[in-house]
Amino acid sequence: MSGAHRCVERVGDTVIGPVHRLNCHCGAVQLELQLPHGIVDPRRCDCSLCRRSEE
Repeated sequence: MSGAHRCVERVGDTVIGPVHRLNCHCGAVQLELQLPHGIVDPRRCDCSLCRRSEE
């Protein structure tokens, strides 16, 4: 990976692997992410659950 990118390959005890299978809260949407370099240039999550946990 070239350039000045910030890559996250671990969050606490959780390793960010090269493939992730995800779904929304109700399970209606499913997807698979290929992350061979971990999470590149991460941003703060702004979903309703994360916003609620800050209150």
